[in-house]
Amino acid sequence: MSVNPVQLEMKNQIAVLYLSGDVTGETEIDLISNWEKIPIDNSPKIIVNLQKAEYINSAGIAALITLLNRVNDKNGSLVVSNLNDHFRKVIETVGLTDFIKVFNTEEDALAGI
Repeated sequence: MSVNPVQLEMKNQIAVLYLSGDVTGETEIDLISNWEKIPIDNSPKIIVNLQKAEYINSAGIAALITLLNRVNDKNGSLVVSNLNDHFRKVIETVGLTDFIKVFNTEEDALAGI
């Protein structure tokens, strides 16, 4: 895993979280830390860009669900973009696509969130 596995960038009131390396339970700390940096009034819009992420395990799925719950508590939207085949298969298999919309590119996510 890289030194900074989660990077935050704001784009027109939309928070984009860039994940890199392995998405595991350790990622949750970085996800929540970055969540707390997002200026939240109500209905936050979050994109999780997985382009540089390589692998996800069950603890990483749990970290995404924790973030999803926090976003939902604020009546916000959480979507993911740039999934590789591994991420797409895992997210579909565990049924997260019922709760998180998937976009092929960040540009599509920015337009569709």
